[in-house]
Parts: sequence; C-alpha cells; structure tokens
Amino acid sequence: MDSAAIDLPVTSPNYLPRISLNPPDLETLETLLDRLQYPEQTLWETLTWEQGLTILQSPELLDLLYQWQLTPHRTKSLSIRITEVFTILTQKAINTQQWLEGKLDELAQGLGLFIPETITGNSSVFRSLDKFDNVINELRYQGMEIPPEPGRSYQDIDLGEIALRLCAVTWPIDSPIPPPKWSFLLILGTQLGNPLPDGFKLQVSNLRSIIHEPVSGLDDPFLFARVEGRSDEKFVVTIIPPDSSPQTLSSYAFQPS
Repeated sequence: MDSAAIDLPVTSPNYLPRISLNPPDLETLETLLDRLQYPEQTLWETLTWEQGLTILQSPELLDLLYQWQLTPHRTKSLSIRITEVFTILTQKAINTQQWLEGKLDELAQGLGLFIPETITGNSSVFRSLDKFDNVINELRYQGMEIPPEPGRSYQDIDLGEIALRLCAVTWPIDSPIPPPKWSFLLILGTQLGNPLPDGFKLQVSNLRSIIHEPVSGLDDPFLFARVEGRSDEKFVVTIIPPDSSPQTLSSYAFQPS
C-alpha cells in the first residue's frame, strides 16, 4: 500500500485510548499489535499524530502493520518480522566496531555482553569459549575468510529452560568501492556445550528482509550464520525455539570511530 496515498482522518472516534510512543519500546509495540486485532480499531485511530508521522516515514514498518491489521490469520513469523523492523528503526544498535579495540559500548555492557579480554579466573567459562574458537577455526578451514583477530563478543541468553550463548564476530571488509562494508558472523550454542534442541532457528535480518535462518538438526552443537553489509546497515537477530516464545535481540551496527 502506498503510504503517500493514505488520508489521515480529521476527526474520528477512538474505541480505545491512544498510546504513546515516547520513547518507543517493544512493550509499546506489543500493545499496538494487540489493539490492531480489533476489527473496529483502525491503525490511525490507534496511533497518536506523532506516531502516525513516524510510521509514515518508515514504509517498511507501515507495510507490515497493514499486513497485520488486514490478515485474518496473524502468524508468528509476521509478528517476529514486525518486531525486527521496529527494533532496527527505533532502538539503539550495539556498535560492533568497538570490539576490534577490545571495548564494549554502554548499550552492550548494559545487555550483559562480554569479551574475552574481560574474563579473569573462571576456567569453566574459558573452556566454554574454546568450543566457539574451534567453530571459528573449522569455518576458516572450510574456506571462510576470517581475519586472525576479529572483533568478538559473547552474550548469555536464558530462553525457557535452555541456557544459550551467542558468539558474535565482526570485521571490516576491504573494498575499493564505497561505502565501507563489514562482515558479521553469529554462532549460537549452549553455555554448557550441550547440543541444541532440534528445531532451533537463528534468524538474521536487515531492514528489507530475512537474510539467513539456519535451523538446528538432531544433535547439532551449534548454529551459525554469516552476513555482510554496508557500514550504514544494521542487522537484527531473533532466536526462535521450537516450543516457546522467540527472542529478538538488540540490533547490531558497525560504526567506525
């Protein structure tokens, strides 16, 4: 639907109180999606004028919200995709470029990410990280071009009864054609090194589409996905278990100092 052709109402009845998007957060998005399930509740009767202006400037999000409003069977995949686009457009991104300098930005620290340089005296954690190093070395052996010292971080994620660990690896790509580009490798495993449950999905997306969505098979110890993008491009990761709620993480960017 062409957002430029939408006429905003001058006056209209409000069946439910309008919600505020200042500041925008995922809880607000959940409220918006819940209200758009009412047949009598149109998108523009749900939004404030400020929200309407924001969404009109984001055609990707506007299109997805209309799909959500008009489809009779709202799927989990559509809900996840709306959350991903909303996260990229409205939430601050983790700056992965700082990992190359052995640093974490304030957002990454607040989310509990850690880098190998900050771990001291915990041999069990070191042994667990060694398993991810082995995956990286195996990917190199298979032909993936990963520099000797890429930027790297880890994040422990408890999803239901599964204690997961996500390793995120980044490095710049040499390219004679601007803009600069970057590579982003994600490896999902468990904190104890056990195999992932069958049917786990690691979904990596940008603003336009889902790029990569590997699914774990029987006894797979890890899932991995690699994507490349411009320096002005963000990626978002969603972990989708087979039998519980998905979790969309903060978006990632590569912003040189």
